[in-house]
Amino acid sequence: MEMVVKGVLENVRSCPRSFEWDYLKEWLMKVARGESQKAKRIRHLFAAAIYCIWSERNARIFQASAEPSGSLVRKILQMG
Repeated sequence: MEMVVKGVLENVRSCPRSFEWDYLKEWLMKVARGESQKAKRIRHLFAAAIYCIWSERNARIFQASAEPSGSLVRKILQMG
């Protein structure tokens, strides 16, 4: 998950210091607040990342298939 989130956030030139869930959650609440274009983009990308990571998790568990992290990043960026 960390590689996917890093890949997505590098695209918006914004990256947290840590990828621990609690820190990431606090960081996201700060940078995604407001109505600026950057805040909106980060919110959209984060929602797309959660959706794609969950879909990938289900594919790995129920279909025994895996997609490379780079492919997931591209998919998320297209969605966001």
